[in-house]
Amino acid sequence: MTTQINTASIETPLLSDFHTHRLIKHPRKLFLWTTVACLIGSILLVGIVLCIFLTQPVTSQYGIDSVAMARPLYYRNALKQSRVVKQDGGSVTHLPDGSILWLFGETTVECDTCPGGAITLSSNALIADYKEPHHPHARFLVDTNGVPRPVIQVHEPATNLHLGGCAIVNDCVFIHWEKLSDNGKFLASGSGYQPHAHNLTAINVTEANLKAEKSYVTYSLVKDGFLYHFTLFSGKLLLGRRSVTDISDNDQATDYWDGKEFRQIDIKEAIPIINHWQRDQVTVSWNEYLRRYVMLSTSDPIEMHVSENLWGPYENPVEVFRVPEELKQGGRVTNVQFHPELWREDGKIMSFSYSITDGQGDGLPYFVETSLVRKQMFIPVA
Repeated sequence: MTTQINTASIETPLLSDFHTHRLIKHPRKLFLWTTVACLIGSILLVGIVLCIFLTQPVTSQYGIDSVAMARPLYYRNALKQSRVVKQDGGSVTHLPDGSILWLFGETTVECDTCPGGAITLSSNALIADYKEPHHPHARFLVDTNGVPRPVIQVHEPATNLHLGGCAIVNDCVFIHWEKLSDNGKFLASGSGYQPHAHNLTAINVTEANLKAEKSYVTYSLVKDGFLYHFTLFSGKLLLGRRSVTDISDNDQATDYWDGKEFRQIDIKEAIPIINHWQRDQVTVSWNEYLRRYVMLSTSDPIEMHVSENLWGPYENPVEVFRVPEELKQGGRVTNVQFHPELWREDGKIMSFSYSITDGQGDGLPYFVETSLVRKQMFIPVA
């Protein structure tokens, strides 16, 4: 006789029940697996938070602490020795020997033999030497009488020059400027090339090196065999470049960034590297601490943009410094300039200068020191 077994009436334990039964019988294993699960969950949570943090804009990962600093003594001494009364800041660039060339725009100097006891130059330059870190010194370009002389010679008395970007290429200085009337009206823009940056002679402004195109190179730097120009044009901030192989050729065409690459196009077709630009001059430098390019805009308040590449994309600006109202007194902030020669800790602590036009300051550049403080990452507790 064959016995029929109703298999449907037999309950087969689930695999999960089997494991649970075994773990309950072995509480140490239950504790171990629970601990491992919690550890894995914590690692995943920290990883998610870390990914969110690291994918945020670099500037949001840092707090910015800016304080006004005393002007470096070597700058101050050079100003005093040259009897400078007022000076419009300009471009800063480094010479091959490690010293810096600081070009200024309109400069007023005491002069005993001049009407009113002072003379105003269209431009001047200061060279600061850092070969001796504890005893650096600075000097202005002067004539045979010891009076500061212009870097760029303007022949028409009713015009003045606004100095823009300058860069050193093979011990030669390449300078941009715009020519203005005495009431500030734009007349033309131009550029000049001068060998032997340590011994600048006056560059004469001629019709040959002027152009009516209303573009203004606000900052220049050399990278990978190219001279890059940050250019203001029709309310836009553009980036152009030219080869340094024949920098003395003023007719050499400039390639502009078109959003994907640099190529020879009309400046009107160039794509802005920052949209809706409503500021004035810029100053740009590589920051080793951030591993990014940092850009300060001449604005009020002074703001900073950050990007991995010169051509962007740049992160949204963050406020770096607000000029005290008692210094401005209705004046305008001008000529913000980075001073990498004063930076410390690979750029964690940066220094820059600014000037005030028609304000209540003493007419000389002011210095600010900015510290980057990494924000603490935290995990919210429910």
